[in-house]
Amino acid sequence: MLQNILNHNTLMETFLLIGITIVAAIWIIRKENKKLKNTCRLHRSNKTFSEECVKLLKYEKYGCYKLTGMQYKCLKQTDYGIHHGYAIAEGNNQYDNAIIIKRKDNGKIIACVENDVNRQLHDFIIQNEGKVHALYYIWKYGKNKIYGCAYIRNRDEHR
Repeated sequence: MLQNILNHNTLMETFLLIGITIVAAIWIIRKENKKLKNTCRLHRSNKTFSEECVKLLKYEKYGCYKLTGMQYKCLKQTDYGIHHGYAIAEGNNQYDNAIIIKRKDNGKIIACVENDVNRQLHDFIIQNEGKVHALYYIWKYGKNKIYGCAYIRNRDEHR
């Protein structure tokens, strides 16, 4: 009788272990599928951004710049993606030649151009009444990583 009870408990433990393993496997597969879907969405967005950039680059008046500071701008979901906007040279910053990116449709400040590459761009924008066209792309990767780049008009003539 004791032998039957022990065999029954071992059998239940085995089934319980198999059940937990199956549930864990399903959870992992769903999580990986979600990552793949997000990656596909990111690739579609990148393709659209690339197509827009090709349109701008054929005029040879735009340069590509890395954006920073998005995590401090209280971005909403609608701020992510591809948008037309303006690159604006700040004249009142005594520490550096800051360039901010604003959305064209609502004027919200979205990001800043990385400081180490923007001296010539800052001068060009100042010469053009302090504001030039920009096409930017902001995306989130992982939980807390926000990336951005912008194609900004940075010259008037072909080089």
